[in-house]
Amino acid sequence: MNKLVFFAVLLFSSIVESAVLYNVGIEKLYVQSINGEHRSQAHAVKFNKAIHSSCNSRLYIDSLDKEVFSALLAYKMSNQKFDIMYEINKPSKSISGHLVAT
Repeated sequence: MNKLVFFAVLLFSSIVESAVLYNVGIEKLYVQSINGEHRSQAHAVKFNKAIHSSCNSRLYIDSLDKEVFSALLAYKMSNQKFDIMYEINKPSKSISGHLVAT
């Protein structure tokens, strides 16, 4: 029975691909509106180092993820470097006025 449960967990678990950037700074932090005619599905961030090509040079931040956005804003304001791990090959999000990002 344990083998069957383990197999079911493997079968239904999703595979997550990720990448890591070390000692990175924020080049631009894009604050987007979630309401109105030009609403976006997410905010975006552009780092001072190259990221995975599937991301179109920007990563999205879910518009409801206030903790991540606040942390990135603090790093941007203090011009502080940090390490970050992010997921790649995720579904794209619409970011108004920008390329689609993953």
